[in-house]
Parts: sequence; structure tokens; C-alpha cells
Amino acid sequence: MSSKTIIKRYLIGFALYVFVGIMLFLLLKDSFIDFFMNMFFTKGKIVNGNVHMIEGQLEVVKLLKFIVVLMILVYSISFFDIVRGFRTYNEKQEKAKLLEIQNRIVSLLNQDPVTEEVEYLELDNILKTHMYQQILLEEKFSEKMMNLNQSMAFLAHDLRTPLTSIIGYSDLLLREKELSCSTRCKYSEIVLAKSYELESLIDQFFVYSKAQLQLEHLNKIDFNLFEFFEQIKETFYPYTLENGIEIKTSIPEEAMIHADPDALARCFNNLLKNAVTYSKANGFIKIHYEEQDGKHVFYLENQLHEGANLKESELFQPFYRGDYSRKKESKGAGLGLNIVKSIVEKHGGTITATVHNESIYFKISLPMCF
Repeated sequence: MSSKTIIKRYLIGFALYVFVGIMLFLLLKDSFIDFFMNMFFTKGKIVNGNVHMIEGQLEVVKLLKFIVVLMILVYSISFFDIVRGFRTYNEKQEKAKLLEIQNRIVSLLNQDPVTEEVEYLELDNILKTHMYQQILLEEKFSEKMMNLNQSMAFLAHDLRTPLTSIIGYSDLLLREKELSCSTRCKYSEIVLAKSYELESLIDQFFVYSKAQLQLEHLNKIDFNLFEFFEQIKETFYPYTLENGIEIKTSIPEEAMIHADPDALARCFNNLLKNAVTYSKANGFIKIHYEEQDGKHVFYLENQLHEGANLKESELFQPFYRGDYSRKKESKGAGLGLNIVKSIVEKHGGTITATVHNESIYFKISLPMCF
């Protein structure tokens, strides 16, 4: 109901009350005069009965009070009608506004052109931000699905290679009855070696799957980084001793971090295992820590063997292994660095890798409060 309609109804009600009052006066003329004289005149009396003239003193205050009370009673009904009308009008306005907002949201979602209005500026910005974030999530999901499909293809290839050898040599052992004992033993050793290789690949795949599941629930606590890396160095001592590699750490003794110690240990164990695999003999692995702009920053550097051919863009892809690793017939499935990246991102951090001057440099940034 519009404001014009409400005012119109109010005026019609007022006119109706006036009409009713006049009719009552005409019907109850004598009674009304008696009532009026008795109520509002002091020593009032009627003189000249033909024209009903009243003598006496008029009590103005009493008359005004009566008029006010009468007006309140008379117009109370109109007042409630006006309130109801305004409420109905506001409800219709709100419904129209909600419908307009709904249509605007639909238009924005459909990327249809909409007129820019100041009152909807904040709403439009919020909606556009959410739409942009949704697009990013969809692109990230598509990228993950593509990487997963590629990873499954690599895994199928890696599993098929030893399996093909096992089937081929097993078939030879069954069909070729005239094989010498030395040849038969040689083929059997190949079958056994390939079986172990296949078992190792399957085990690593399950380790990878288990690691991904464990990352869904981090158990973060405060712990000392200096002691943390001292324990990791001890774990790798036999491997570094065998290859003449030295692990150099630069960690303040008082450095603390709030993170999942088991997940972070797996992260740096994988990094160091990768470093040992690709480092040249008698080389070094450096680990440096510092705080930058409210973040824990770790730098890991190691010298590469001259045969290591690593591609920066593919280092964190699952099942990726460098050429040098394949030449050494590394037992790894290329899942280590992908697990490292997953752990870092689950902690809200980032990791980058750069290959330069026959060395590889990793940088890990973790937020202090996450």
C-alpha cells in the first residue's frame, strides 16, 4: 500500500466520522444539548426554547479535554489501520527488494550485464570475489585431476615395466626345457629381482596414499627446531658417511615452531633423502633457518652430481624421477618431493626449488601462526 493510498483512506475515515457526528446531532438534538449544557457549563440553563440559547459560564478546559479524549477514541481505529497499511507496504517493498537482489545475483552468476548501482556495490564486490575464488578452486581441482591422471599413467608404466619382465622370463623358464642350469638360475634371479622391484613400487604407493590420508589431521605442537634437526642428522649419518657427504645446519638453539613434528620430520627426511640421492660424492648439504616477515623460512642446498638432470617444473610432480636417478636404478618411485609439497601446503606454507650452477636450492616458508 502506497503512502498516497494511506492518506486517502485516512481523509475518507475523517469525513465519515464527521458525517456520523452530524447525523447523531440531528437525531439526538435535545438530548445532546442537555448533555452539552450539563457537562461544560456552570449554572447553565436554556433560555428562549425556540432557538435553544444557553446561559452560563463555559468550562473551556473541560471541553478541550473531552475533545482530546474523543479524538483519541475516534481515531484509534484509523491509527491501527494506518500502521497495518504501512506494515503491508513495507513488506511488499522488502519482497520487491529481495526479488531485485535475487535477479541481480542470477544475472551476475550468468555473467549477464547489470547496471552499476551504489547501494549494490558492496554486494556485487562480495559476489564477484566469491565467483573468482570459485573459478580458482575449479581450476585447481582440474589441475589436480589432470596431475592425478598423469600420475596414474606414470604409476601404471612403472608397475608394468617389472611386471613385463617377470611374465617374460617366467614364460621362458616354463617353455624352454633345454635351458642350462646357469641360464635358468640367471633368469630366476632376474624374476626375483623384478619381483622385489615391483613390491617396492607397490609399497611406496601405499606409503604415499597413507601419507596423504594422515595429512588430513595435523597434530601441531610447539617444539625446538635445533633439537629436531639434530635428530634428523643422526638418522642420515650412515648414508652421508657412505657417500662422503656432510650435512651442515645453521639453526639457532632457541628456535621454536608450532607444527606437526611427525609430518615435518617426513618432509625433511624426504628432502634429505632426495639430496643424498642426487648429491655428488664428498659434497655437502646445507640447511639454514631464519625468521622473515612473520614466517619460518628454511633454505636447503646441495651440490648435484654431474649426471643429475632435473627439471624444476616437474620436481614436485608425483612419480617424477630425474635422469640420474634412473641411471642409478634408484628404487624410488618419485613420490618424495610430492609428499614434501603436500605437507608444506597443509601447514599453510609454500615451497620452491631452483637448479643453478650444478646445485639445487629449496626454500620452504611456513607461517608462524596457522
